[in-house]
Amino acid sequence: MNCDLPIRPGKIRHIVDTDTLLQIPGAVSAYMKYAVGDVIGSTLDSSATTGLVFLRAENEAMVDQRVRELAALYVLDVTPAL
Repeated sequence: MNCDLPIRPGKIRHIVDTDTLLQIPGAVSAYMKYAVGDVIGSTLDSSATTGLVFLRAENEAMVDQRVRELAALYVLDVTPAL
């Protein structure tokens, strides 16, 4: 499965890194579009994301488990844009 990571406008103070995301059981790959210091603009569409994680789930019941594990590790801290 693939999971787009949440986004919000502002200057990034802290964001989870790829190595941390790859620690999730079942992680296949991860791509981060932004890094600390980058500025996320205020014009966002429905496909805007900070990154993408591909996960493997052994069965349908594991899908929710993998998403919860991802949510527990994901961090995005921004200074709001003025």
